[in-house]
Amino acid sequence: MDSGGGTIAEMLGALEAIGSAGEPVTAGEIAAEFGGAREAAAERLDELVERGDAETKSVGGERVWWRSPDPEALGAARFRSLVDAVEEYAIFMLDPEGRVVTWNSGASAIKGYDEREIIGEHFSTFYTAEDVEAGVPERNLAAAAERGRTEDEGWRVRADGSRFWANIVLTAIRDDDGTLEGFAKVTRDMTERREREQRFRRERDQTRQLLKTSPVALAVRDAEGEVQLANERARELFGETGWGLDERAVPDAGGGSEAFPTARVRETGEPVSDQLVPIESADGERRWLSVSAAPVFDADGGLERVIVAGEDVTDLKRRERELETELAEILGRVSDAFYALDEEFRFTHVNDRAQELLQRSESELLGERLWEVFPEAADDDDVWGSFHEAVDTQTATSYEVYFEPLDLWVEASVYPSETGVSVYFRDVSERIDRERALADSERRYRTLAENFPNGIVTLFDDDHRYTVAAGEAFDSLDLAPADVEGRTPTDVWNDETVAETIEETMDAALDGDEESIEIAYAGREWVVYAVPVDREDGTVTSGMTMSLDITERKERERRLERFASVISHGLRNPLEIAQIYLDMARDDGDPGDFDQIERALDRMETIIRNLLTTSRGGQGVAATEAVAVAGVAEQAWQTVETPDATLVVGDETGSVVADADQLKTVLENLFRNAMEYGSPADDAAGGTTVRVGHHDDGFYVEDDGPGIPPDKREEVFEYGYTSGSGTGIGLAVVRDIAEVHGWDVAATEGTDGGARFEIRGVTRPAPDGGE
Repeated sequence: MDSGGGTIAEMLGALEAIGSAGEPVTAGEIAAEFGGAREAAAERLDELVERGDAETKSVGGERVWWRSPDPEALGAARFRSLVDAVEEYAIFMLDPEGRVVTWNSGASAIKGYDEREIIGEHFSTFYTAEDVEAGVPERNLAAAAERGRTEDEGWRVRADGSRFWANIVLTAIRDDDGTLEGFAKVTRDMTERREREQRFRRERDQTRQLLKTSPVALAVRDAEGEVQLANERARELFGETGWGLDERAVPDAGGGSEAFPTARVRETGEPVSDQLVPIESADGERRWLSVSAAPVFDADGGLERVIVAGEDVTDLKRRERELETELAEILGRVSDAFYALDEEFRFTHVNDRAQELLQRSESELLGERLWEVFPEAADDDDVWGSFHEAVDTQTATSYEVYFEPLDLWVEASVYPSETGVSVYFRDVSERIDRERALADSERRYRTLAENFPNGIVTLFDDDHRYTVAAGEAFDSLDLAPADVEGRTPTDVWNDETVAETIEETMDAALDGDEESIEIAYAGREWVVYAVPVDREDGTVTSGMTMSLDITERKERERRLERFASVISHGLRNPLEIAQIYLDMARDDGDPGDFDQIERALDRMETIIRNLLTTSRGGQGVAATEAVAVAGVAEQAWQTVETPDATLVVGDETGSVVADADQLKTVLENLFRNAMEYGSPADDAAGGTTVRVGHHDDGFYVEDDGPGIPPDKREEVFEYGYTSGSGTGIGLAVVRDIAEVHGWDVAATEGTDGGARFEIRGVTRPAPDGGE
């Protein structure tokens, strides 16, 4: 305990712990709890009395203190303790004139004032001299008083004179009669955020200026390949859409194809430099770009975006082709590596390219036998066989092998003659690597398709026959990918309408169009996307479908529609009732009319509270704990109007693992249902009796009323269902809260023939107190 006797929040906690149920305690007991001085404890306890959080009197010459048993006072004290403990926000109260009346630790930390020196001061103390002169504090008070709430951002001044950028929310506080009692003010220090935003804006402006002035086409794609940004040069080349390229494969130098640079970067995470890409510009002209692309990763190491730069090298490419044509005319076939062998397979000629690839000079090779210079070639059946077949049959042969001594893949053609053979060969290592990369890419595609989350991916040919089928959604169907591949939709899907609809989307894809449809199949709802798969020349060769399970999304949409219906119909009726009785009250002032208005307003409050509960319940349970069912039932009973009703809670109800507030809401709604519909059919039987009891898998709530007909026991949980004057929401809220807890709720017949609601599948706390 410090010299001040502990913080207000600590003192409240100690007083509540030691003096539970309003029992008085002495300053000595509090001092012993903290190990501090008795006088310091007494001083802090008196502060609690001044705040209205405690009471005191002298008993036998010694003062004692205790917490007020008033639930509202206790709630207010706990709230003040919570506010006092908040350090990230300055939270304090102002009187109607704007003077500070409360102060929390966050306010001290942010503004630098001690509680004793700021209480009673006008809140304009926190504003700059310029804002005070301009009347900003008074305007904020007036705006909050007029509108109920106002929000502002600007410079504020700390106790030491330093400034900070603040976000403030000022809320008017009024009593039940509408009289202004003061204001609640919440202030947050936003200085660091403002500095970050200004820095980001500067960097953004610099980046935009760089993009604008760059003579090179620049663009940014996201991790999915979508263009997010393109500069003026990119739009000049590709039209207003900017960098309007898809990521299809592009030709490589070896006559094959490879992935577009950005696709390669997204696939491998490695940069690509100076890849030549043919494109068709916005004016329809075929041009060549030298494209470089580099990845940008996020803080977790995942790919965030790809920066791509392209330079138009069409003129250079054209000149290069002209030179290549001229050279080809001169050199003919000897543009490849070339050497000649005599009938004994001795070297007679070796050109420059051959010397480079064979890693030996012409002088080292002339007169030497091929098999002696490269004995490994004699051991390779493909090489040995190709040379001897050419000589024996006098027909050209070829081979493609990996030659380990030279560490390269060789593609060779052997042409026989009367004096020996001529060999033209080239290094095809890069092509082989690309082919292997493509093969790896195909394997990765199948792996991706097999793990396609919550859906199915298929490829199909022009006969609607599936060639590939994979995806995690197969786990929820009675089909496996092997049951689909090689068959058509009509063969696979045992629903004629679904099969016909899918085949129609396939036809659209084969015609070059993208199509999407929604279907219901196997008790689930799906959206199916069909897209064409085409060659580089645009010819469609096949199609692909991607089917996603959207059942949960559709359920959320239907929930929103039910909300709209409940709000529209459920609130309109009590509003009309309140208006009618308000008009009557104005005419004759009958107190009963005001009672009717109050009941209508209570009904609207119940509808709104249930709507909020069920909408928040759909987000899941934030935190659970061991909760005593009996205790929560007693609390819930106190919040429900129960005239002439009796609550009976069994001793064996025990505890369950739940969100205490949501469990209370469940019981409140079940109790209200019993009050509205559970009154005994025989008026002489007295008021309703409601029982809360235990069963093996959970607990139940039942009444002794007329009960629920068997054919209505499922329908009562639907939104908007009511057989009387109820809201049509309460039991739907019970079902929703049960679902997010993993429970089941069912309506059945009670012990005395009334309605009984059983909650099953609950978790009981472990014997050691854990969940």
